[in-house]
Amino acid sequence: MAGEYILTISNIEMKKTPQSGDWRAGVTVWQNEEKDNRDSWHGGEKKFEGASAVLPVNLELGGLGVGEPISLFIGIDDDAEDAGSMSTAEDKLTLTFKVFPTRDKEKNFGFSNNDWSIIVHYTLQK
Repeated sequence: MAGEYILTISNIEMKKTPQSGDWRAGVTVWQNEEKDNRDSWHGGEKKFEGASAVLPVNLELGGLGVGEPISLFIGIDDDAEDAGSMSTAEDKLTLTFKVFPTRDKEKNFGFSNNDWSIIVHYTLQK
């Protein structure tokens, strides 16, 4: 049974990445229970760099339930054609996180390890 919530990821702050110079990016988000329910964003030739990079992804998934696990893939590369590709991006990050209703306020999900530090800004509303 499909949920009645819509997830909107407005942007992703890239506080730290494995790339030392400028890079291009692509992002895919999907529902774990229904893998065909997905949305993707690709920055094309736009270059990003450093700890202040913000990816303006505006991704949306419908049919979600409260506390549902969602997967997020980020692929970055010097080459725009490879950025966002699960097979050819030079640096890849895949995470799973649970989403909860946000009412009017945006929620954040953060992740950090030795190579990556990101903050995902999202809302989950009916």
